[in-house]
Amino acid sequence: MMQEEYDFSQSVQNFYLKKLKNKTIMSITLNSEQEKFIQTQLESGRFTDAMEVIQTAFHLLEKLNDDYLQWVEETRQKVDLAIAELDRGEGHDGETVVKEILERFKQARQETE
Repeated sequence: MMQEEYDFSQSVQNFYLKKLKNKTIMSITLNSEQEKFIQTQLESGRFTDAMEVIQTAFHLLEKLNDDYLQWVEETRQKVDLAIAELDRGEGHDGETVVKEILERFKQARQETE
């Protein structure tokens, strides 16, 4: 009889797995702050269920990650460009640049006083 129950449970699991079409089910545990945050979002009326809150959070995380990767690539390009300029002798003396920046700060401070 235990075997029959297991088979039934396995059949139900297989049914749902086929329905999900290659989607993986993952069980996670939220801490109380995360649960409270989701509940607050639901109470605000902006979301209809917890899954919508989580999907939005993942969407924003993906965007943040994409923005970060874009920033890294842009920064690498700027560094490569700066290195090429230095190799061509187009760079500026660091001490001079720092003095110019400090002078600009001093002037800006004086203008606001």
